[in-house]
Amino acid sequence: RDSVASRGLGDVYKRQAGEIVSLFIGDRSGEDYLAAADDLANAEAFYELRRADVVTVLVNGEHLVSSEQRHEAVAATQQIVEALVEASAFRKGCCLAIVLTKEDIVVASKESARVDRDFQALLDAIKERHSSHFGRIEQFIVAASPQDSTKVKRGNGVDQLSRFWLEASILSLIHISEPTRRYAIS
Repeated sequence: RDSVASRGLGDVYKRQAGEIVSLFIGDRSGEDYLAAADDLANAEAFYELRRADVVTVLVNGEHLVSSEQRHEAVAATQQIVEALVEASAFRKGCCLAIVLTKEDIVVASKESARVDRDFQALLDAIKERHSSHFGRIEQFIVAASPQDSTKVKRGNGVDQLSRFWLEASILSLIHISEPTRRYAIS
């Protein structure tokens, strides 16, 4: 066994395989990425995306519930992905995780069926336009820290997303010799 002190910051220890996988999570605002939709030259600054095995795009479930914010949330997500693909900001073949956050708010809403349809339509549109660029495009629904844990448990869906990050990392080692990282866009 290794000691906790011997692990690097962000390392994930996979006990069953005895491997250590470095997991680096970038934290840029969605506005930074949206700026690339306005001017593709802004995408040059996103060096972390070109090195990523997995890029994770967070879609705020609370915004999809809101009739005032839902169209903007969907459009902004599509614009960000479109611009970053066009600007070659993503490494061809990397994986893309589209994550609906705040599942607890969605489930508690009277609009949950509409949110599900909107999120599925968003995912379908991204897959239709960009599936040839990404190795895989998968959807996840999470409740990392729900306000009401009676309907949705804390951390719901986070385990599946974490597994996707690790699986994609292992698959990419077959094709890439240097270590790469995972990033979240929020």
